[in-house]
Amino acid sequence: MTLVDLTFQERHLDSLRELVLRNDGIEAAVYVLCGENRVECDPWEHRARRRLTSYEVLPIPTEDKISASGQHVTWSTTSFVRLLKRAKDENLVAGIVHAHPNGPACFSDQDDQNERELALLAQNRNGQDAALLSVLLTGAGDIRARLWPDTHAPIDAEVVRVVGRRLAFHGVSEVMHSSDAFSRQALAFGPDVNAKLHALRVGIVGCGGTGSAAAMLLARLGVGQLVLFDDDIVEASNLNRLHGARRSDADAMRPKVEVVAR
Repeated sequence: MTLVDLTFQERHLDSLRELVLRNDGIEAAVYVLCGENRVECDPWEHRARRRLTSYEVLPIPTEDKISASGQHVTWSTTSFVRLLKRAKDENLVAGIVHAHPNGPACFSDQDDQNERELALLAQNRNGQDAALLSVLLTGAGDIRARLWPDTHAPIDAEVVRVVGRRLAFHGVSEVMHSSDAFSRQALAFGPDVNAKLHALRVGIVGCGGTGSAAAMLLARLGVGQLVLFDDDIVEASNLNRLHGARRSDADAMRPKVEVVAR
């Protein structure tokens, strides 16, 4: 099964929250356009992945709005068709964002029905390869996202990342492995820190004196996955600063990435 993840620029998420999280508790909706990177085989999971990144937030025109309450929001699809045209012309993915100001952090049966119709419209307009992104925000700050690659069933995003002044994650499982090696981190930085560290994927470019130390420390923090980049081999002159290296590695001219990974 294809994996999906979504990254919001912080300024885009701020705009979305301002537009859809109304103080009166009435549901609202807005459009979003995203760039997409399709990975045939994710090196982390060895599965296909569709990675979406927010590109632009577009309010729904006032004249297209039909009705809204604390349980629903409806609007004309006229502007959505224009959105699809732009998505097709600029090779972007069209999306809708709506809010459950006082509701649960999950999509409703009505959301399923409405989004399936919009996904069908997207494919009729832009071709069978067109997808629809759907994002749900709640008043409690939760974010859920899913992608409709067709009209059969959506794929839930593994995680929603927010990048800006701070790096934030939504949808990350709070279940952490039972090892007590990380218990003091939780005491110092809160109960969520270990799950968030475990969800991180960090690339380290250069596995010499600095890179090898960084890799060791990140692993000890509980970072879930590391990828190492270095085409150099271990030499005897590296042994006093290359963490984890032994004389036998230099004699064997072993790649630095293999030593650090070990």
